[in-house]
Amino acid sequence: MTVGKKILAGFSVMVILLTIMGGYSVIELGNVNGQLNELYDLHLKGVEYIKEAQVQLIAVGRARSNMLLAATSSERTQHIANMENRFSLF
Repeated sequence: MTVGKKILAGFSVMVILLTIMGGYSVIELGNVNGQLNELYDLHLKGVEYIKEAQVQLIAVGRARSNMLLAATSSERTQHIANMENRFSLF
């Protein structure tokens, strides 16, 4: 076998191996994408909902404090309506 044929055979084997590795990598990237979607759908959305509930709960506490500090009855009813609105967002 001549040197040129040996080099050609070596590069051919490398191209075949790189093609196989590239195909395997694309398949594995698809698997990782599926796992990331599952992580987002199951876990991250739950954390987002909890964060939003905390924000609403803080707003309810603020409206309650404002209601207790209100000087007039119209201010109290406004803060009560704000509290009820925040509770409905839960």
